[in-house]
Amino acid sequence: MRSLSRFGVAALVLILAAGLAMSAAAECKADVTIEFRRKEPGRTQTKYIFKLDVAVQEQCGVVEFNVLLDTREAGAETVTVKKDRKIRVRSADITQGYTYSAPNETEVTNWRVDEIRCTPCE
Repeated sequence: MRSLSRFGVAALVLILAAGLAMSAAAECKADVTIEFRRKEPGRTQTKYIFKLDVAVQEQCGVVEFNVLLDTREAGAETVTVKKDRKIRVRSADITQGYTYSAPNETEVTNWRVDEIRCTPCE
């Protein structure tokens, strides 16, 4: 009976170790940067054009992150707008355009990315 419980404990330890190894293998490292390129005023809305550079250490990774844009209307407080993004990177890095449209009376004052998550491609 005692050897059976030792076997059960050993099996549990192996299962937990395998689970930890699999979860560690299911992650990858990614770096995301955002750069303002230009502003295109329109009749009622202004487009803010950004460049996103996404790099992964793996051959292929799915990168999820948030684009945070600080916006302000004339005479109002700054409001942070959060936009979720998901990009599949197949060759270590990729550059994509990102456009944010806002009413003409709204100004984008700051931009950044956060909460970067990466999963290797299957």
